[in-house]
Amino acid sequence: MMNKLCFEAFNRTLRDIMKVVDEKNNNKPFGGKVVVLGGDFRQILPVVLKGSRYDNIGDVKIGDGNMNLNEIGKDMIEIPKHLLIEHSDSPLLSLVEFVYPKFLDNMSNANYFDDGAILCPTTECVDQINEFILSLMPEEEVTYLSSDTSCQSDEPEDI
Repeated sequence: MMNKLCFEAFNRTLRDIMKVVDEKNNNKPFGGKVVVLGGDFRQILPVVLKGSRYDNIGDVKIGDGNMNLNEIGKDMIEIPKHLLIEHSDSPLLSLVEFVYPKFLDNMSNANYFDDGAILCPTTECVDQINEFILSLMPEEEVTYLSSDTSCQSDEPEDI
């Protein structure tokens, strides 16, 4: 998530660079270059330099902009029920089933993992979830080793 001034600066920079090729590019968005932007504006708030919490949150309205924040930037956000994982005896299993429904039935489908992701705050959490998901798979785990140097021998038996 970036402030609109970043995109405006990028637009002006491309226009300046591309007008050397053709003067008409100075009047085209992004100097006539195709720019693909991606992301989810509801994920991360932009940072307003030297701004308060209220300034940061107020710079991009949460959700559809229907927030009524107080002067210190606090408000209650209700998470829709369909996005909640209720209390469970096995929280990791509930998380995997929520993000990847019918995991074992679909894990061989190449496009199955395209529509979901589990985000973690730490690498320890990533390791824990990866280990759990691997434990669900019926196949035997295989470890592949790699090397970052090449073999210096010319003899085939040394390779």
